[in-house]
Amino acid sequence: MKKSLVPCLLSFLIMFAAGSILADVLPKDYRMEPVMRGLTRPSAMALAPDGRIFYLERTTGNVRVIRNGKLLSNNYIHVDVSTTAEEGLLGIVLHPDFQKNGYLYIYYTQLSPKTNRIVRYVDQGSNGSSATVILDNIGSAAGGNNNGGGLVFGNDGKLYATVGDMESSGDAQLLSSLKGKVLRMNDDGTAPADNPYPGEPYPYSLIYSIGFRNPTDIAMNKNVGTIYDTDAYDGTTQCDETNVVKSGTNYGWDVEFCQGSSYEPALHSLDPMNISGLSPYLGSKYPGFENNLFIAGETDGKIVRDVLSGSAYDTFSSTASFYDSPSGTECPIVVKDLTDGRDSWLYAVSDDSTSSRAGIYRVIRDQYGYTNAKPREVSNTPYLNMTLAKDGSGLRLWWEDLKKDVWTCSDANKDGNCDAAGSKTKRYTIWQGTLNSPFSYTHTKLAETEGDGTSQNDALRSYGIGSMPSGNVYYLVSGRGANLEGTAGYKTGGAERPGYSSTESEICNAIGWGETLGKCTNDWAHTYPDQDGNMRSIHEFRGKAVFITMMQYG
Repeated sequence: MKKSLVPCLLSFLIMFAAGSILADVLPKDYRMEPVMRGLTRPSAMALAPDGRIFYLERTTGNVRVIRNGKLLSNNYIHVDVSTTAEEGLLGIVLHPDFQKNGYLYIYYTQLSPKTNRIVRYVDQGSNGSSATVILDNIGSAAGGNNNGGGLVFGNDGKLYATVGDMESSGDAQLLSSLKGKVLRMNDDGTAPADNPYPGEPYPYSLIYSIGFRNPTDIAMNKNVGTIYDTDAYDGTTQCDETNVVKSGTNYGWDVEFCQGSSYEPALHSLDPMNISGLSPYLGSKYPGFENNLFIAGETDGKIVRDVLSGSAYDTFSSTASFYDSPSGTECPIVVKDLTDGRDSWLYAVSDDSTSSRAGIYRVIRDQYGYTNAKPREVSNTPYLNMTLAKDGSGLRLWWEDLKKDVWTCSDANKDGNCDAAGSKTKRYTIWQGTLNSPFSYTHTKLAETEGDGTSQNDALRSYGIGSMPSGNVYYLVSGRGANLEGTAGYKTGGAERPGYSSTESEICNAIGWGETLGKCTNDWAHTYPDQDGNMRSIHEFRGKAVFITMMQYG
């Protein structure tokens, strides 16, 4: 399929009052970039600390995994789901201690007997096992609508779940029904003693707040602990809402809606966009947007940005247009879920009706363009690590596809580094280096890929190294014309690694951001020429994969 040269539209026109969200032109330093497209009815996602991307196929009942940019062939989990209207696999969350206990939770509409439920699994690497029903018989709707399905863990360690009214609008006001509620529970499904309705019998003692129609998503600002949810209304004359979720609070459905005065008002009442997902942005790569609330809608694929104020970021100040997919392009619509990643990019799940566009995307910002480019590093993300693996009798090097990251190609063939306006990076250079002795390193250009190189999928490129090298060898990949600026990567806990310290309890990985002969890459004393002849430190190269045998040095 021929790629459109019309960019996905992002804009930042501030609106100082709630109202129509307007689309503006794309600032050249922001874009929507696919991680992987062509996915089957994706509905929600979770990003694991180890770099895996979990996502739900709403209508198949399959939980799938993307690892290092590759979609694993096996189903991580399969459940039998009802798929009437809005039913199916709806929500997913990882336990805050996922790295230790492997707990993963899904919210879905069971096929038979038909009911929404929450089930916990234990991660086994390639699959989830030991299914434990945390909450069963939440309810169902005859027409299959308004199921809710959002899941999040709060800073208090409790699991919060959103439940829609399931077409029984009056139940949203009843403490004898779970419908139309936000629930709060311990990680085993029991009711915390400090829930606001402890006098109600279980499971109604799980109720945390009431009066919702169809809260499809819930999210938390980890910096301050504030919890937000969406609430989608019906038709074009009624409004969608975002709310600050508070204990024991009534949000009014179905007595009133759209900023009513008798019940808790919405944080923000929006024009109808079939609101579906939200995420506070806690990263540092979108200057000025920290702690803003990003909100997605299925209608026309809109994403808007709410500017919040107050120490708890619980007061609405203004709203801004952020993304509005233009027609006739490869940009996604029907945005179902948003997630703030550990790499500070905002990730979006699109269930686009055009199957080739349905997938996972991220919003990329590059601060500079053209010859002043200081683009992000190859593989400087936990979800697309550079890797080196056996390939027959040789090796294959995998790296992140930079697409337009090296050059902001808004002008055709700018500086000769882009094929046309909106095109991908034209060339990658692969370097092979040899560790001759401790602190004596040399490298030479191994290959230069033309065009896209070897395309693996939307996220990855690769290069085959025909024979297995001997000795201590490392590999580097850079985009043509890149400034090759970077860091030494991230610690296991997610913080940037400023440099190797003898007090570090962990060591750098030999593949990716590596420790070699007792030194992390940004401590290596020697510099090497880049493709322009400039001398640079190892850690300044965009990304690294290292093939090491320690025979020479023991």
